[in-house]
Amino acid sequence: MADTYDRAVQQFEALIEAPLHARLATPAEYAKETGLPRSSVIRHTSSLEEMGLLDRDEKGTFLRGATAHKIGLKSQGWGALSAVIPPVLRQLRHRSQNTSFFGMVAQRMLHIGAFSTGRETRGNSVASLYQIDRLPKLSVGEAVQIALIDPNSDDGRGSQVLVTGLASEEQNQAVIGLMLPASGSGLSGLQEMLVSAAEMVKASGQPEKVGQSSKSSSFDPF
Repeated sequence: MADTYDRAVQQFEALIEAPLHARLATPAEYAKETGLPRSSVIRHTSSLEEMGLLDRDEKGTFLRGATAHKIGLKSQGWGALSAVIPPVLRQLRHRSQNTSFFGMVAQRMLHIGAFSTGRETRGNSVASLYQIDRLPKLSVGEAVQIALIDPNSDDGRGSQVLVTGLASEEQNQAVIGLMLPASGSGLSGLQEMLVSAAEMVKASGQPEKVGQSSKSSSFDPF
């Protein structure tokens, strides 16, 4: 019984971790990445999508799902944000027409959580994890532009995003942001929208720490 349980946990971890290591759009790619049988991957990923532990972007690429994000937020003590973030992201996407996202910055890595795809950046694929080229100080109430490097991209390409801090604890910082189009136009207007959205989160959800958080600064919040 213990061996069966351990094997099930290992398979679950492999399936949940896979989107952080590669862009996977088909069960065959998923099976190759995880080393699991294709029939098992088809069955398990379907179940995980139904439970909200896996999701897909506009191009069909697998990502961590909303339920996984909520579990991660609660484990880090950010549980109050899980109900507030989605409607704010939808409103921010509607106003800006850019892809809006919630994320967690830890050790110069940006873990993407919930996101809402905007018309102006729908051609930009969304990854679960990015390296941050140069990390500026992220202050609450101030939007800054940063360059992201996609570790799964063969040519090292990434994205330009606009982010603002929501709250922080030790080396982890919750942020809300917008993917920027290649033209980079209308930046000042987007900064105002982003700061306004962050203020809405703070007013609605009070993103202070709730309960006890993990003391491990390397913990993956999503």
